[in-house]
Amino acid sequence: QETAHVSLDHLRGLMGIEPATNILSVDLEALAAKIEADPWVAKAVVERELPDALVVRVEEHTAHAVVAAG
Repeated sequence: QETAHVSLDHLRGLMGIEPATNILSVDLEALAAKIEADPWVAKAVVERELPDALVVRVEEHTAHAVVAAG
C-alpha cells in the first residue's frame, strides 16, 4: 500500500523481489525488516495471498517537528 512518503515504486525497490518469484520461498519476516529499514517506515507487515501475491501493509512514522537549519 502506498503512503504519503513511500510510493509503490519505492516499496517495490525496498522489497527487491524479482517477477515470477515463488512467494512460498519468500521469508516474510526478513522482507518486512528490509522495508522497515526505510526511515519513514515505522512498521511493515507482509502476508501471502495465495496463489500468487504478497500483501504489504506499511505504517509510517509521524513527523512531530520540522527543523530549519541555516
